[in-house]
Amino acid sequence: MGSSPTSGNMINCDEIRKMYNRFFENKLSPIEKRKFYFHMKNCEACREDIKDEYNFYAAFNDKDKNYDFNINDDLKKKFMVLEDDVVIGDNRLYLRYTAISIIITMLLFLTLVLAIRFVFK
Repeated sequence: MGSSPTSGNMINCDEIRKMYNRFFENKLSPIEKRKFYFHMKNCEACREDIKDEYNFYAAFNDKDKNYDFNINDDLKKKFMVLEDDVVIGDNRLYLRYTAISIIITMLLFLTLVLAIRFVFK
């Protein structure tokens, strides 16, 4: 149990464990989701640990006390949603940067065209 890289930041297993309940309840902030996702993706110990924690969490938080659901499938779905949130967030950020780059390029081109027209008038 150590720490894993998360986009330039280091976060350790103890910090991740503190996020388990918020992850189970879908209450992580966007920054926490990203840190949690990358840590869990790279840390086998935490991936194993969270299974036991989720079993405990689900047993005490199931309102109907109906334990017919498959814990592993439920946890996998939560990770799929987390991965989608992180990937979609990254894609949105990429699209923003791409749009800004295009706008800046167009403005530079327009400035160049206007400068050339002004010089050759």
